[in-house]
Amino acid sequence: MLYGCETWALTKTMEVRLTKTQCRMERRILRVRLRDRRPNTWLQGVTKLNDIVECARRRKRHSAAKVAALDPRDEDLDARRYLTCW
Repeated sequence: MLYGCETWALTKTMEVRLTKTQCRMERRILRVRLRDRRPNTWLQGVTKLNDIVECARRRKRHSAAKVAALDPRDEDLDARRYLTCW
């Protein structure tokens, strides 16, 4: 679900959609319907899955740290910095 999230521009709308999708998937895994009136916090407590938005942010920060640590004498550096410029 997070394939390529290092290059996404995370907007508030996208974060909400990711959170909703994660909750729907957790409900599907546990076979819990909306009629059962279980809150999302209960779902996360049962499945023990990490928050998908936080995971995407963590991956983005990790990727940016890797690019920042590159050797400045490397000839491909400009191309890599251009790709991660956000």
